[in-house]
Amino acid sequence: MTSRTIRKTWEEFWGAFLMLRCHQDSPERWSRRQARADWLFTNLTLRPDIRILDLGCGYGILDICLAQRGAKVTAVVRIASVLDAARQEPGSEKVNFILGDLRGLSISETSFDVVLMLELAGLLGMADDVSLVRRAKHWLRQHGLLVLDCPSTPETPEGRTRQLFDDGVLEYHWTFDVTTRLQHIVPEFRMTSGETIELHDPYDPSQQDHVGVLRYLYPKDEMVDLLVEAGFSVREVAPSWREGYYLLIGESGA
Repeated sequence: MTSRTIRKTWEEFWGAFLMLRCHQDSPERWSRRQARADWLFTNLTLRPDIRILDLGCGYGILDICLAQRGAKVTAVVRIASVLDAARQEPGSEKVNFILGDLRGLSISETSFDVVLMLELAGLLGMADDVSLVRRAKHWLRQHGLLVLDCPSTPETPEGRTRQLFDDGVLEYHWTFDVTTRLQHIVPEFRMTSGETIELHDPYDPSQQDHVGVLRYLYPKDEMVDLLVEAGFSVREVAPSWREGYYLLIGESGA
């Protein structure tokens, strides 16, 4: 059996292969998102007709759960195959799904009551994070809320996880550089046929040519400062809804 490595783009690997394949059969994918939607409505005291913008929505389950509670949800995703799958989910007709790159996203000012940036910060590159937070401030009405979570500093400098499939093994290997605060995440799918599929298409082209994803892990104080500089008053919610993350709520002023 001859082994070879196949490099896939973000669209191919993270979309049609990784995100869809690993999550569509998960028994928790609806229950976890429903619990998160319930948390948002309860802890943020949201009214049923709240206007929500979800940036980087993934496969849209959370957005459908929010819409089922009466929210008017607009959800943005960059990957066409993930968007197509989201639109096939039951209840998806209640959500306004948009295909687009967050860097060039144009939204009318004061259009939303809540903006969600979940599992997103640090992936786009710091300059794009700053730009997106500042634009989110303009997209929110007065006293609107930005809900943002970030990974906490890892307790170890590296880690590895594995997930078994009938035709291979999906392995994540990550390392964390405490000096640069960059986490290098390398997902690989080793097929029983001998082929290895790897991701080779980072969001941020300034990160140069490398396999996998580089993610900047913001210290909590740095992210708070970023939000304050953009015009938000900030509070931390503890405990966060996801282990290994901290959760911040930014309130827009006048």
